[in-house]
Amino acid sequence: MTDPDALFQRATAGHAEIVRGLADEDYGSRGFTARDSEGNLWSFGTYAGETASNAGGTRQTHVGGNDDTFATLLDDWNDAIVANDPDAIGRFADPDWVFVGADGVVPGAQFLESVATGRLTHDFMTSDLHSARVLGDVAVVIARVRNSGTFDGNPFQLDEWSTDVFVRRDGSWRCILTQLTSAAR
Repeated sequence: MTDPDALFQRATAGHAEIVRGLADEDYGSRGFTARDSEGNLWSFGTYAGETASNAGGTRQTHVGGNDDTFATLLDDWNDAIVANDPDAIGRFADPDWVFVGADGVVPGAQFLESVATGRLTHDFMTSDLHSARVLGDVAVVIARVRNSGTFDGNPFQLDEWSTDVFVRRDGSWRCILTQLTSAAR
């Protein structure tokens, strides 16, 4: 997203329920969160990567903790996916990014190509962060992901657990592996 201030003005003018006001975050994003009339939360922001000042050390983050870096990162990545913008999606991923799921291992480049050609589109995506564990320049992030869209013209709705492994490169977090598991409940 390039202009969160303008979108925030539109949202407030339209009487949207603002859950988290427009703010600049210490990891480079400017954005806000609103709730729609069906109770869904939507986060909008300009995530530009985590600053190098957070490099090193070991910390563990859980929902409700003081560090919402990965919750916001996931929200911003979801926005890029719903925008069906392969370049924006790719900025969150390492060039060697892979998916592991029921169909085996799929290169992230194949996912991005499907988006670029219009074979894969998303009209909704949300991630509920379960946990994020940061060990130096590696992070393991677990979230419940719900999304919908079309693949080869066929509609889909998915409810999955996603385990993502991120690496810190040049001060920004990049996903190298996404493990998807269908949610049973």
